[in-house]
Amino acid sequence: MTAAESVQPLPARPGKYFAWGEFAAHDAIETPYPLNLRSTVGVFLGHELDQLRDLIGPFTPSSVWRPREHHRAIYAAMHPPRVAPMNSQHLFGAAADVSCPAKMEWATFVRHVRAVAEAEDSKIRYLKFYAPTFCHLDIRERKTLLVEYA
Repeated sequence: MTAAESVQPLPARPGKYFAWGEFAAHDAIETPYPLNLRSTVGVFLGHELDQLRDLIGPFTPSSVWRPREHHRAIYAAMHPPRVAPMNSQHLFGAAADVSCPAKMEWATFVRHVRAVAEAEDSKIRYLKFYAPTFCHLDIRERKTLLVEYA
């Protein structure tokens, strides 16, 4: 096998419903989702988001990838300003924030997100619900699912 034959092509999309552009940072230059994470993290996160889309309908994640400076800026702009957590899964391309659809009740949204995360083959290991607007979900390395409510 030659070196060229051993190179795996990058996935064209993170999932059947999502494009890499939707995983880009929302910073001033729309920093793309890193190429080195696409095969190792992005496609797994995309699969989980596909499962959720099948239940709640079309959505665009409000935040996936965040470069460190952009991450710090988000927290600095909060009122009051906060220190950005440096272990955020957004920094590793392993998290997504998903808003509750406008025409869906919060309890229904929570039930659907939990159903995806609790599926036997799910890689989601952390959920944090920010009632009544959105949920943070991520595929961090841990054995069991942790669910929190803000």
